[in-house]
Amino acid sequence: MIDYIAAPTGAKTAGWAPHVFKTEGVILLTSARTAPFASPINVSLGDPEGKAIRADSTYQSRMTQLQNDSDTWVWTFADVKTLLDAGGSVLNKLDGKDAKHQGEAENSK
Repeated sequence: MIDYIAAPTGAKTAGWAPHVFKTEGVILLTSARTAPFASPINVSLGDPEGKAIRADSTYQSRMTQLQNDSDTWVWTFADVKTLLDAGGSVLNKLDGKDAKHQGEAENSK
């Protein structure tokens, strides 16, 4: 990632990152099947307001519904800090160190 951002094309893209990247979403880990893909955006070329691309406000809840705590786990994040925390929780899960997922930790606060 660092090498990409340092490259001329990467630097230009990184300059636009605050305008186009959303740091919110879901990490889905499953051991039973290929993880399903659901887009966090909706595209509607016929949008009456002229906004063809919008964030899907139901994305996190739809992905969270896939969790079953036996073979599919979900961590949500809303900013960089919770993304990094979720990443750590995923690594702990993969290492067998953490039985709880990030969503449980957030919901218990």
